[in-house]
Amino acid sequence: MSDDEVMEYALQTEEAMKQNSTPELEAIQVELAKSLDIAPEEYFTHPEILEQYRDFLLINKVIDSLYEQNIINHNEYTFEDFKADLRESNKATIHINKEILEELNGN
Repeated sequence: MSDDEVMEYALQTEEAMKQNSTPELEAIQVELAKSLDIAPEEYFTHPEILEQYRDFLLINKVIDSLYEQNIINHNEYTFEDFKADLRESNKATIHINKEILEELNGN
């Protein structure tokens, strides 16, 4: 995933947000920018947000590749099935940080 692809996605996302702007969406953008201590217009190209976009785009490329290779499909063996099987087949080597899990769940 190149930096140019990530930036292009960021700018497309920003443009889509502008085109579909509502007072509620603008308020959300302001709050998200505040959480990063930046101006709202800096939000879409902030390094932390660009990393989130990079992760999102990479995950989508993996999913697309799984569909292209016919490993998963929309009917018989879905991405959810694939994730469940992956967890099951690797459960002996997966270590879960319960503190992070609780934090994510708001506990």
